[in-house]
Amino acid sequence: MTLSAYHGKQKTKDAYVRRIQRHINADNLVHGYRLEPGRGCSVACILNNHDHTYSEVESEIGIPRWSAVLLDMLYENCSNDVWPTIAIDFLNAVDPGQDLSLISNNLKIFILNANIARVENLNISDNRKNSVLQYIDQYRQRDIDDQSSLISSLFSILSTIDRLPESVSIHTALSVGLTEKLAVGLAAEFDEIAIEFLRLVSNN
Repeated sequence: MTLSAYHGKQKTKDAYVRRIQRHINADNLVHGYRLEPGRGCSVACILNNHDHTYSEVESEIGIPRWSAVLLDMLYENCSNDVWPTIAIDFLNAVDPGQDLSLISNNLKIFILNANIARVENLNISDNRKNSVLQYIDQYRQRDIDDQSSLISSLFSILSTIDRLPESVSIHTALSVGLTEKLAVGLAAEFDEIAIEFLRLVSNN
């Protein structure tokens, strides 16, 4: 199914931009997935709903689920120069009627390359490094709609892989929740992805 951003209507875009601006003005956007009355993460404030599912952005705004997952990931992990405005910057960048699926492959390649570059610079054994690179490479053939793993798990692994014992496998680290803290020291990397994400949206 092809999605049409804002269902092709400028007035719908304007309404959501005004809503998120009101939340920003009221200091309602908060970090840390906290549930507070009237406050929340980027997607919660866009939808005005703490109990949202990411799929709701498809029916309400006409944008794909993966873009909402990524938006919240960037919101929670970018630097203080980027996260406060990432939600409104995204909404402003999207044009009514735009099909964001057209940018998905280029964005996937960018994220994969960012992960590969980080791994290659880690101070870990060659065996460990090769293992992580193989783990990353499996995502090359996946559609971005299957990217909740890529968007969250890959950066989870990379943020801790150089601090975990080599006896802990990548899959075990994921399954036992050792990578719950996603972006230790990775704000600059998330900033780069945010900039590329917004660039691709704006130029599509």
